[in-house]
Amino acid sequence: MADDSQGTVCVFSGFTYTVTNAGLSESTGELDGSHIGQAAGSYRLMQAASLFDPDEVTFAYLGKVRPKRGATGTISVGNYTGSATVVNSSSTFSVGDLVQGNVTFKVIPTYTATTF
Repeated sequence: MADDSQGTVCVFSGFTYTVTNAGLSESTGELDGSHIGQAAGSYRLMQAASLFDPDEVTFAYLGKVRPKRGATGTISVGNYTGSATVVNSSSTFSVGDLVQGNVTFKVIPTYTATTF
């Protein structure tokens, strides 16, 4: 049986949003793992970027509560849960229609930098 998105919700900072459309975009870049100890003329050590955290989470929702731009909190949508900051948020109010909104979050990576 195929999965569908019927009944998908997003939880952000204690509010639950009924999601009508959601997207997770992941980094497609590579990380350079080269180091000073490599032999002259050797190839650079490249590694695919982490697939654990998406770069952005976007979703369209139904409801009047709009996430405020700049707000940071825990987001949970689909099978992803992590920390994120609202970078864009909008609402649409139309006669005879439900209040709808769109929001984009910038994901806060879970990895930590190594200092030397």
